[in-house]
Amino acid sequence: MLFASHFHELFMAHFVDSNAPPLQQGQRLSTREIQCLALAAHGQTSLDIAARLGVAERTVNFHFCNILSKLGAANRHEAVAIAVSRGLITR
Repeated sequence: MLFASHFHELFMAHFVDSNAPPLQQGQRLSTREIQCLALAAHGQTSLDIAARLGVAERTVNFHFCNILSKLGAANRHEAVAIAVSRGLITR
């Protein structure tokens, strides 16, 4: 138990507290991620996007987790704003 507690403190100090960027930050978005972002920009929910793309809602949410990490965004709205500002999607 003592080892686990010490390891947790070290992990927090070196990775979480150091404000290290996500491992995917800065990587290019996949075609499917751009499609999800474009549909979200038009007000579509995960369920709507899933139906439109023929995938599960969980898959859409998985893509959005990757999108947030790659763009360094806090939420979908910020991700859409970043994508529009970078020219990744159009309005």
